[in-house]
Amino acid sequence: MTSILLVDDEKNIRITLGEILKDEGYKVTLASDGNEALEMLEKGKFNILLSDISMPGKNGLELARAACTADHRIKIILFTGKGSMENATEALRIGTFDYLLKPVKEQELLASLDRAVRVLKLDTRNSRLIKKNQKYRHKLEKKIQSQSNQLTGLSQKLLSLQDTTRDKLVHEIRERIQTPLIKISEILTPLQQEESLSPKLSEFCEKLKKMISSPPGIFQDIDPFIEESITLYEGLTTLSRALSKKTGIEIAIDKLHSPADREQRKNLYLALREAILNASRHSGTKKIQVFSKEKDATVLYTVQDNGKGIQKAILQKQEKSCSGLLLMRQRAQMAGGLFGLESVPGEGTAVTIAIEAPSF
Repeated sequence: MTSILLVDDEKNIRITLGEILKDEGYKVTLASDGNEALEMLEKGKFNILLSDISMPGKNGLELARAACTADHRIKIILFTGKGSMENATEALRIGTFDYLLKPVKEQELLASLDRAVRVLKLDTRNSRLIKKNQKYRHKLEKKIQSQSNQLTGLSQKLLSLQDTTRDKLVHEIRERIQTPLIKISEILTPLQQEESLSPKLSEFCEKLKKMISSPPGIFQDIDPFIEESITLYEGLTTLSRALSKKTGIEIAIDKLHSPADREQRKNLYLALREAILNASRHSGTKKIQVFSKEKDATVLYTVQDNGKGIQKAILQKQEKSCSGLLLMRQRAQMAGGLFGLESVPGEGTAVTIAIEAPSF
């Protein structure tokens, strides 16, 4: 049943309108002025406020303003014997549903109330739909989060498998080509004594010897980042020492910001590890620098080499297809960071991972 608070300082009008509304099936509460009506609004809940504007004490406009503040869903119908543009404008500004002139005609009042009831029903229905939609969205978000966590777990397993498989593949390829390389070296070595041998062929022979003398699986024994207590700096320093010994590349590791969260630290390590290994394999660099700096609540981790660099057009293609770059990007994302790559032909390449400043 729709509840109405009827307010009018004229007793006859108040009682007459009240009886009409009760006969129409409304639940009606009467108040003689604005102050009394305000007390009733504070104590009870009403669907519609039906009030005169001109009353002693708190007038209808003030009452309407207070009612809207207390409950924005209440529908307000104001009426007055002294209609003015100022009152009408203020009533609309407050959010009054309707504005009627005295003497109020019964049919006009009932028609206005009927429209207000319809809007109330629509408001109720809309409110239910909003709550239902919020509940559905919450369930959907939980489901998406659960599936996202599962996919992240699978992605981590795949990345780990890719790392292991790639190292094994490097080792296997190395083993398969080792014997043919030795045979070629045995044939070419005596020729190095010939003065007529071209410088390029002599240089090739020296490189071939170096390749054969290097232990198989050059990246095979670089330990993954496992220890709970190890810092980013310690992990990359261990990696760099082993890699420098095998490749002859100078690798400088600055003191790095190390996230306290192990998973973030692990994924960040693996992203930087991939960047270092990628630079040592493909860039032709003699030196790799790894450093971090804090800027605007963000930590920037950079792996910089002084190799041959990559042209922009080639770089754009490689970013979409190169497994090493894809691995770096994915690891950076798993660490909660953004991946960036800049390269200048003849000067080198810089890999940057930006992470919101964590707790260290």
